[in-house]
Amino acid sequence: MSMGEGGRKTDRDVELLFPERTVTVTCPDTKKETDVIVTELSLLDQLTVQAECAALFGALAACCTEEDDPDACRSRGRSERTAISG
Repeated sequence: MSMGEGGRKTDRDVELLFPERTVTVTCPDTKKETDVIVTELSLLDQLTVQAECAALFGALAACCTEEDDPDACRSRGRSERTAISG
């Protein structure tokens, strides 16, 4: 890995280690496309996000199981989202 002046990481180093990608996703209900920027996180950032989102991840896991059909998951997901944000 190349280092900048004084042994510091350069912007190019950060771009190589944690690249950003733009991904287009389509809402299954409205068919509207939206661009989402996806960034790779460092291990510390990943652990922080995981800890902060544990309740959300648990609610999502409880919302749907593999046996559920997609429409049932989608309607339950809306009520779960309301409960989480409220």
